[in-house]
Amino acid sequence: MIRAVKVGVTCVGGYFIFDLLRAFREAEGFKVTLVGLDANPKARGRPLVDRFEVVPHAERDPAGFIDCVAELSRRLRLDAFVPLSEAETRAVAQHRAELEAIGVALSVSGAETVARMTDKLHMLEHLQKAGVDVGPFAPVDTEAEAMTALSALGYPEQQVVFKPRRGTGSRAVLIADATVDGYTPLLETRFCGAGPMPALVGEMAARGVGFAGFLATPFYGHKVYDVDCVARAGKAIDIVPRLREYENPLSPTNEGCVVDLHPAVIDLVELACAAFEVHGACDFDVAVDAGGTPRLLDASCRLSGSVGASLGAGVNFPAQLLRVMFDLPPYPYTVQDGSRFRPFHHIVRVDAGCRTATAR
Repeated sequence: MIRAVKVGVTCVGGYFIFDLLRAFREAEGFKVTLVGLDANPKARGRPLVDRFEVVPHAERDPAGFIDCVAELSRRLRLDAFVPLSEAETRAVAQHRAELEAIGVALSVSGAETVARMTDKLHMLEHLQKAGVDVGPFAPVDTEAEAMTALSALGYPEQQVVFKPRRGTGSRAVLIADATVDGYTPLLETRFCGAGPMPALVGEMAARGVGFAGFLATPFYGHKVYDVDCVARAGKAIDIVPRLREYENPLSPTNEGCVVDLHPAVIDLVELACAAFEVHGACDFDVAVDAGGTPRLLDASCRLSGSVGASLGAGVNFPAQLLRVMFDLPPYPYTVQDGSRFRPFHHIVRVDAGCRTATAR
């Protein structure tokens, strides 16, 4: 039996939005009508959805974003709502009761779960209390605390990472590396770089950036996984780790990946889902250190922007997410381990109708 559902999806201007929306279209057992939402009225995914709506930017105006989502849910009679950014998941989780009262199913876990997962310090503290080995870490709010953390984490022999507790997309991620001469930018469009600690402090001062709200951890190396996951009541249903194959491991967009069903990575994600009591979408970044131990770097209560890669490996996470949202039995997917993926530009027909003519 096919179930017709109208699904609101945000961030349809995303770099890999075509594959994510395609996954919803191909959801087994569903006929999906897609309502795309974005703060940018010229979002690239506009022609790919059945209806497009502009919404306030959730980071800048969370109250306005929620008011707009509630109004659209009522007016368009949305069956489900799937936010795809951190700020949106936090806003939706905080207003969960209000939105569910309208009758819309949400892809986001409860407010407490979202708050813990999207603050990297709280994320590590909570897992540590649950008995999960998360490795050493230190909260940082001042330059003096940053210096103390450096010493505690083994600098200068060990590289140390400073990153905002609630940051995304490698913004303001800094690697203290005593082997580098001066500050070296790692991204052209975002403040992100490496260098000896004095150079990092100088660059931050020049940019007017302080250490308030930062977290310090060891730098675990470049073997990093994006882990797609959907969970129900704290139990993971599907987990697909994708090993990043970047030239720049701090790039905010995926330049390529290979599916690698690393048992220890999967075990860590299962523990994290249980500890956080995740219900719905989740996305984890996991590094494997030189000793082979997986370390959780980041966690989200949303689908990864590059989740379309897992569709190519045999698992349709957006479809499985809908089954969780509507309390339906999960679909038994089979993962093609070792599948390698690269993004390509391609042309897609987006018009609904046309005239027939003879080509010549």
